[in-house]
Amino acid sequence: MKADAIYNRILEDARLDAARMIEDARARAEMLREKNEDLIEEKRSQAVAAARLECDEMRDRMLRMAELERRKSALRMKREVIDLAFRDALGRLRAMPDEDARAFMEKRIARASEDGEELVVDQADKGVFDQSFVDRVNKQLKSPISLSSDTCDLGGGALLRRPGMEVNLSYAAALNEVRPALEAEVAQALFG
Repeated sequence: MKADAIYNRILEDARLDAARMIEDARARAEMLREKNEDLIEEKRSQAVAAARLECDEMRDRMLRMAELERRKSALRMKREVIDLAFRDALGRLRAMPDEDARAFMEKRIARASEDGEELVVDQADKGVFDQSFVDRVNKQLKSPISLSSDTCDLGGGALLRRPGMEVNLSYAAALNEVRPALEAEVAQALFG
């Protein structure tokens, strides 16, 4: 019997050791599970925070882009209004009374004339800038100009022709000369 008692004792000790080992394994597994849950929760929190940050940055970027597009659109519309104002000014130049057109062109010719050029008049202004106009202008010039039998199509105004060169004295050219200096003033008048 002694051997049975020893055997039973060894068996009981083995069962107790196995139960302790199983309990230790369960405890370690529970501890690892809790640790992994904490790690998973930490990673999830980090991912959510990163996603929120990225979302905020994307929203800010989109808002900046929308604001930039709004400004570009407003600038484009202002540019169109300024262009319209200058087109209107060109129309007014073309429609000015003959005497005003002559006075305007006299000043332009006096500034541009150098040495005996030929005045080539726009087809639309043949009746305005005629020989009597050229005679009037020549009284102010050191070197007289002559009236060409040729005409041009500039949309109003004239050309001074020199050998190898033409000086554009059209209304559009006059407006283009002053436009850079006047654009800011026009914008201020139009938009405040």
